[in-house]
Amino acid sequence: KSKTEMPPRRAREPKHGFMSSNITKIYAPPKPKTKESEAERKQEYHDEKLLKSVLREVDELGGSQLHGRKRKDWEKRKRSERGQIEEKAPRAPFKVREGMRKKKVERDEKHKERELATGMYIAPKIKKRKYREREGGLRGSVGTFSGGVLHVPRQEIARVQRSSAKGKRRR
Repeated sequence: KSKTEMPPRRAREPKHGFMSSNITKIYAPPKPKTKESEAERKQEYHDEKLLKSVLREVDELGGSQLHGRKRKDWEKRKRSERGQIEEKAPRAPFKVREGMRKKKVERDEKHKERELATGMYIAPKIKKRKYREREGGLRGSVGTFSGGVLHVPRQEIARVQRSSAKGKRRR
């Protein structure tokens, strides 16, 4: 074959589909080549659908056996899978929330003690915070430094001017 000779039509079809202005040709699924492959595809689809239904049934059976907090978490997960928007936590006065927080801390401590007793507890690794070294000069003082420009709010300017005026009176 010479280099100028065009490839056969079938070899050009994918490229022409890609270059086409018709969107259906661009995103068109490949055509099944034989009846066997189409039958295999239908069987795979059926098997996949069957597997999903079995998994869903197993999950529902397992969820029906849960109690208390675990059941609420399971129901919450199921609702989110269906696309339901998550409910916000109920609002409560500060004193009540403070008591709820303390009670939660107590429950967590009891749970941790139980895990320690059974040998199930794994202590979390504490990360050391790395502090940046602060630079002196303009960056470390008043305002924000961005893009090579120091931006100082008017309140900061007024505060500095008031403090300098007080210093003059004392002398």
